[in-house]
Amino acid sequence: MFSELPPSSVPTSKVDCRWLFGEYYVYLSCMNLCINSTCTLKNTHLTHNSCPGQYPNRVYTLANNSFLSFVTKSENGDYENDYFQCNNSKCIRYDQVCDLINDCGDLSDEVGCTNHMVCGMPNETQLISLSQRCDGRYDCFDLTDECNSDCTKEILENSFLKWMCWLMGVLAVLFNATMVIQTTISLKSCGRCTGTTT
Repeated sequence: MFSELPPSSVPTSKVDCRWLFGEYYVYLSCMNLCINSTCTLKNTHLTHNSCPGQYPNRVYTLANNSFLSFVTKSENGDYENDYFQCNNSKCIRYDQVCDLINDCGDLSDEVGCTNHMVCGMPNETQLISLSQRCDGRYDCFDLTDECNSDCTKEILENSFLKWMCWLMGVLAVLFNATMVIQTTISLKSCGRCTGTTT
């Protein structure tokens, strides 16, 4: 199922997997060796018609004596079926799951992973490592990795700058209200003028 891991890299007890990525994260979480993570792989099996349009040189095989599946031949001549099927039917390798990159295109390869933070941008999803959260550097384009309830950071830490921003906001509201009143008065007086001829 997974590439061979050297015995020295497989822990003997549960570990914190929040700092691991890719195939190693998937391997440990699916072997129930993670403290805070569950297996991110779906319980569905790849069938003979999975991954449409991909792997044209697939070899069909009977899996678990119950369904037709496929394997592919690797560069070193071994047969493998280490593929994760995305929600959009695209298939990717296990080392591309939980690696902070939207390899599927629909984020299904990053759903359920506890090793990242999702930045709060509405139209685009950006993933960053948990180690980048509250580290004093802005990694998310919307600054949510530093400006949130967990971090004690504020965008403006200087009291004078906070006061100036507040003052500029109040003045902007007052000036805009003045412009609305002047425009309304001007339109009313202009409406009276349109009935008269000069």
